[in-house]
Amino acid sequence: MSYIPIGYKHDPLFIKVLNDPTNYANYWLFKGLLYTCNRVGQDVICLPNTLYHKRKIHEIIIDDAHRIVGHFGADKTLSYIWRWFWWPSIARDTVAFIDTCGNCQTNKTSNQRPQGLLHSLPILTRPWESIGINFMGPLPLSQGFDYIMIVICRMSSMVHLLATHTTVKATEVAELYFREIVRLHGLPESIVSD
Repeated sequence: MSYIPIGYKHDPLFIKVLNDPTNYANYWLFKGLLYTCNRVGQDVICLPNTLYHKRKIHEIIIDDAHRIVGHFGADKTLSYIWRWFWWPSIARDTVAFIDTCGNCQTNKTSNQRPQGLLHSLPILTRPWESIGINFMGPLPLSQGFDYIMIVICRMSSMVHLLATHTTVKATEVAELYFREIVRLHGLPESIVSD
């Protein structure tokens, strides 16, 4: 643990404490380690922002504690770490570490309401009753167009490919749709699009 006292000399907060201990009554030195009290009055070791075998010591402590408490989130990990250690950014560092934990991100449960059941689309009775619209691009520029609006009849699979551009606005899409699709096939009862 000789790397911790060496780390105090490079940490901006703890070097101030070591240089002027009378101004920092909440800290004390014992056997080369700096101590303070945690929230429940227990003596805890102050950890400097230093490296141990090319890893931050804070990261090592958080990783070990998180595995010990069983990947139960930032609050439980933080309360476990606070029993023995303290540093100025302990809460922020713990939350940041938990947010990047692969196990936690993979296995955490959703707090959203359950999704509804998947319903199939209704069976169609006539062509162009329901259509699908999608866009494809950007493509190489050709006659001022670099995007394609794809309109497909869901029943007959007939397709119209309409040339447009990447900066097309919703009003221009509506005009293009009325001019090229509604003119030929009328208004559909439903439009499916992503």
